[in-house]
Amino acid sequence: MVDEEKKDGAAKPVQPASAKPAAAVKKKKPKAKRFNLFHRVAHALVTVATIGASTSGFPLKFKDAPGMQWLTDLQGGVTGMALVHRVCAVTIGIYLVGQFFYILYYFYARARGADTSSIAWVLPRKRETLDVRSNLLYMFGRHAEPSFKKQTYWGVFDWVVSIAMFFAILVSGTIIWFPEFFALYLPGTWFNVAYVTHSNGAVLLVVITLVTHFYNIYWSTGHLSDCMIIFTGQMTVRRAKLD
Repeated sequence: MVDEEKKDGAAKPVQPASAKPAAAVKKKKPKAKRFNLFHRVAHALVTVATIGASTSGFPLKFKDAPGMQWLTDLQGGVTGMALVHRVCAVTIGIYLVGQFFYILYYFYARARGADTSSIAWVLPRKRETLDVRSNLLYMFGRHAEPSFKKQTYWGVFDWVVSIAMFFAILVSGTIIWFPEFFALYLPGTWFNVAYVTHSNGAVLLVVITLVTHFYNIYWSTGHLSDCMIIFTGQMTVRRAKLD
């Protein structure tokens, strides 16, 4: 009896303490490339710049709102807030220039017959116009449920509206930033227009970003956990197939 117990104990192999069962090893999900380096850097810049410009500009527009004084003190007072706002404005300007040259690069590559499949194309095309028509007819029961590719018409709308708003805010902000220079060429009413455009346009842009963009990209599709795709440039193969 004792010999059998010794035999059974000797037959059991001793596993190292660090060894894990095969079932506990988590397999990495295969990834697919979604964004190239340009889009990731551009999105990171404009995200940081928009947050910085908003937190440094809203205390001026909503000075009596709760927490605005704390936000002003956090940035070192009015002087520090002005510095943050102007640095973010220059960053947004760099972003817009980068977007412009990226579009030129797309046309240049296509004219030379190069492969442009890795270059995201965000300007409106004929397909987006047809998708809008199909979707409206579908809502009224006059068309089959449309199928959209990874570039949808509402995604194009987000980009076009955001770029237009950034441009309007940047131009109006530049007029306010250098009033002595622009006063030599513009009438006084233009400064009132610039102030209204800059102030209200910034609020509208933040609303568009938080509501329209986030809802269309993440909330409406149920992929809120994939919000880091724009920074990593990769997405799961399953999500890529859905897109």
